[in-house]
Parts: sequence; structure tokens; C-alpha cells
Amino acid sequence: MNYNEIAQFYRNESTHGSHPVELVGKLYEALLEDFRRALNAVEASDISARTGSLNHALQIVAELQSVLDHQRGGQVSRRLSGLYDVTRPLILQANLSSDAASIQKLLDLYTPLRQAWRQVEQEVKAGTLGNASAESLGTAKSAAASSNAGATDSDEPNLRWNA
Repeated sequence: MNYNEIAQFYRNESTHGSHPVELVGKLYEALLEDFRRALNAVEASDISARTGSLNHALQIVAELQSVLDHQRGGQVSRRLSGLYDVTRPLILQANLSSDAASIQKLLDLYTPLRQAWRQVEQEVKAGTLGNASAESLGTAKSAAASSNAGATDSDEPNLRWNA
């Protein structure tokens, strides 16, 4: 069994029995890891590694967007969907330009969002969040996004959106 097979096996096994909030957190963690790998690949002039990491990041963003529950998620799910809509072209552009600064911006954009999910995960584990409905998640994300000066309440994606 090679390293990739072992890593895939571990990822598969680590998701069994996980709470949906933990699964989303793992997706964000994988997304950040893809951005870190892509950044390292740009610095090493490794086109294959950069492309592979950023293509995987695109798949994760698609998965995150596909599991949004707009019925229960309300404003939070609409904002996240807008973020994902904006993220895809940013990832594509970073890949085409092989620009470390663009990849760093993606890391900077998603790191606070991952931190917000960590807080939600802790609340779920402590039992203070209940079933982690989208409305409950919105409360935790609102606190994490309170510094979001660029966000608006419109349904249009905002390029200045900041988690």
C-alpha cells in the first residue's frame, strides 16, 4: 500500500460516524491543505503539483456548495454559496497565473472560516448547539464574520466577502 492509498484509507475511515459539522470542517481543512500545497508547488515551480492541488480544491468547493441547505440555512447558506461562486474563478486564475499571492489570498479568505467551523464543532461536542441546524450555524458564523465589512444582504456574490 503506497502513501496515497494509506492517506485515502485514513480519510475514508476518519469520516465514518462523524457529525455533519465535523465533515464540513474536514472539507475546509482539506481545502486549506490544498492551498498550502499549491503555494509550495508555485514556490518549487512544480506545475503538476500546483494544478493537482488547485483542481482538488475546486472539487472541494463544489462539494461544499452542493451540500448547502438553502431551506434551513437562510442568509448563511446564500452567503456561503456566493463565496463559493467567487472562489472558483479565483482558484482558476491562481492556477493559470501561477501566482503565489493569489493562493495566499485564498488561504487568508478560508482560514477564518475554518476557525469558525472549529468553534461550531466545539459547541456541537459540548452539546450547546443541539442538532447544528443551519440557523444555529448562522449564529456562530455571524460572530465569526462580524468583521465582514464587505458583505451585504443581497443575493449577489460580493467579491469583498470575508468569512
